[in-house]
Amino acid sequence: MSDSKIALTFSDRANLYERIDHRVDKMMSEGLEDEVRVLLQMNVPHNNTSMQAIGYKEISIAIKEKTDISLAVEKIKMESRRYAKRQLTWFRRDNNIKWIVWDKSPDFNDGVRYIMEQLNEKK
Repeated sequence: MSDSKIALTFSDRANLYERIDHRVDKMMSEGLEDEVRVLLQMNVPHNNTSMQAIGYKEISIAIKEKTDISLAVEKIKMESRRYAKRQLTWFRRDNNIKWIVWDKSPDFNDGVRYIMEQLNEKK
């Protein structure tokens, strides 16, 4: 039995980008800025691998350079959208991937049904 590969995407990229933006806003409201401040107070170096992750990098630069955090948030959104686009490009090269394509919002029950169908076909 070969491996099953299933990937998720949206029929309209704008819906994906809207979800990314919402997720970044949620990360901020749940304390991303405070978390980065604590890490910086603990003297975690700016060039530490963990501080180079999308979100941490932009916030730590804004704190260090004393610039507007809202500009950092917009940069996080942009970098997250770019990363998602690169992921989709990468996965589309694999012709063995079965895609679940959602419209405006995910239907997880439908997704699970599709995955189960794919797994049953492999038996």
